Formats: sequence, structure tokens, C-alpha cells
Amino acid sequence: MSSAGISAVIITKNEEIHIANCINSLKDFVDEIIVVDSGSDDNTVSIAENLGVRVFVKEWEGYGANKNYGADQAQYDWILSIDADEVVDDHLRKAIQSKQLVKGELYLINNITNYCGHWVKYTEWRPAYKYRLYEKSNTRWDQRKVHEGLVHQKEPTLVKLSGAMLHYSYSDFDEHLLKTEQYAKLSAEQWIAENKKPGVLKRIFGPSVRFIKSYVFNLGFLEGRVGYTISRTNAMQARKKIQYFDQLKKGKNEV
Repeated sequence: MSSAGISAVIITKNEEIHIANCINSLKDFVDEIIVVDSGSDDNTVSIAENLGVRVFVKEWEGYGANKNYGADQAQYDWILSIDADEVVDDHLRKAIQSKQLVKGELYLINNITNYCGHWVKYTEWRPAYKYRLYEKSNTRWDQRKVHEGLVHQKEPTLVKLSGAMLHYSYSDFDEHLLKTEQYAKLSAEQWIAENKKPGVLKRIFGPSVRFIKSYVFNLGFLEGRVGYTISRTNAMQARKKIQYFDQLKKGKNEV
């Protein structure tokens, strides 16, 4: 175990396929595991309970809000935030076990994505460091509907850890399409909440730029068909985000 107590927080809904692997990757190096479930109608909750973790059922209020709720239930100040479809690899586990956690530091962890059985090295999904291990006394998640971020009372010192969280994202393209729709709608709602709107250039060129960035500049073409599929679907999400914004704005103006 690390010298400081660590609580792992996982938010879930219908994650029976992944939740056991996630929990089992954490068991031997964190001090407690908390699952915040937002109304699963599969076996997610029973699997988690049978593995001996603390489970709380809370209605969905957004990614940041539910993560903060989980952190509030934690016994320890250090929070490891992990998604239900992620697992900690051996190198990361050893890095955290041996790390002397220091107040005022925020720890970044490399995230590597598996898409339909393929480990992604390029595109916008290329391996990237994300903020995952933090002090709850200094840090909270913001209230954005999607792509939530951390906010701090005092700016922390950023420290990268070795190893990775392995993200098992989508098992098939249909699952990817469904999540694309969900993210596009949430992003449009976030635009409206922040009183933002897509400009003319974003409307005309946004989806194409998103594709070119992912497929060309982020070397998605080196992934072959997988790189093309990810880049094309990212562009589709950019287009659908604008479409949902127009629909929501029209509905709001007609009220």
C-alpha cells in the first residue's frame, strides 16, 4: 500500500461486463473501493457488492457531480478516479504502491484505449496523461455535463506516474455510435448552459477539421481501418453536436 490512504471511486451504470475486472485490478493496492451506481438494471451492483466494495446508489446528476459524491463518501483524502471500463496495469500499481504521496501534488496517469480489441496508438485517442489521483481536500470535479475537469483551491504541482490505466472502450461499432450520440447531446446541452454557440466557421469546417486532425495530424491513418473509423466517428460527433444544439435552441425559443 502507499504510505497515504487511497480511496478508489468508480461511477457506474450497467457495467456488469467490466466492473469485476476494474475492481480486481485495484484490490491489492488501494485502501477502499467505492462504487457510485446511477440506476443499473443489470448485475453491476450485485457483482460489486459480492466483491466486497462499498456501493452507493445515487441518481445521475452528471459525471462531475457523481464523482464528487463518491469522493465525499471516502474515508481517505487521496482519491483515485477510475472508470468502470478501465483497469490498472502492473506498472501503475507498483508505481502507486511505492510512491510517497505529497500534499500539494496532483498525479497524472497515462490512459491507453482498446477499441474493438485493438490497442490505439494514434488518432485523437492516442495514449495521453489524465488527472486521476488527487486530494479531495484541495480538488473537486467541475459540473460540466461532459468532459468534466478538476478545479483546485490551490494550484497543485503536476507529477506523472509510470504505468497506465487500460481503457476497454467499445466492443463493437454500434456501441461506439450510441455513445457518440450521447456525448453529442450532452456537449450541446453544455454549450447552452454556458451561453455559447457554434460560429459560422465551426458549422462549415468543424467536422472536417476534426477528421483531418485525428486522421492526418494525429497519424490515425497508421491505424488502418480502425484509425479511419475512429476519426470519421469523431467528425460525426462534431456534426451531431451542432445539430443537437440547433434542436435544443429551437425548442427553447418556442417555449
